[in-house]
Amino acid sequence: MDWECGKCDEATCRRLFMRLELWRPRLYCTDDYTVYDTVLPIGRHYVGKDESVRLERNNGHQRHWVASCRRRSIVVSRPSAMIDRGMALFAHLHVNRGAKPEMQRLPIAQKKRIKIA
Repeated sequence: MDWECGKCDEATCRRLFMRLELWRPRLYCTDDYTVYDTVLPIGRHYVGKDESVRLERNNGHQRHWVASCRRRSIVVSRPSAMIDRGMALFAHLHVNRGAKPEMQRLPIAQKKRIKIA
């Protein structure tokens, strides 16, 4: 649904959480990373791998479709803006197809003109 590029810290998790709240999720299924307990609301946070099978499948698709997410990639385009655009395109085409345009992070869906150099 959404993503955030950055360090594995509380500030990055909060930025992601603020955008995820627009989707009005009922439950957050995560692993037991300590930052989640400080950011996610009590009663809506489930810790465990048994509910994250779809998420792991989606991560596999991301690594397949977005080359810069591969671990030992020869792809050299790793500026955060390019990774962000690649993730937005993946989310738009493979995950959030039925989402309202205001929920998309793809710049073209927000009718913003961008210059890609």
